[in-house]
Amino acid sequence: MRAILARISPPSFGGVFVFMVGNGMANAIKTIAKYIERNPDSEEAATLRDLCTALEQETAEFDLQRLFSMKSKAFELVLELMDEWRFDRHVASRRLQKYLVQDGEQE
Repeated sequence: MRAILARISPPSFGGVFVFMVGNGMANAIKTIAKYIERNPDSEEAATLRDLCTALEQETAEFDLQRLFSMKSKAFELVLELMDEWRFDRHVASRRLQKYLVQDGEQE
């Protein structure tokens, strides 16, 4: 597994970074980072940045109502991100279960 550190907002926005392990969300994050760089002052960029931060922190809250006012391209990015995030969480959970079973068998 490799670690990925992606900047999801330009330095002028405070440069929010998201750290992820694995390959999954990297594609969506890269696309979102490019979108934010091209549209740094847009409401969609702020929403995307806040959603990425909330997903990365796992305990942060995010108001889903913000998604309804997004332009279609930005909303498509949200769907891609959520799909990859869900898949990554499923894979991570299965890996954890596999290692727990292996550790239990060795005792």
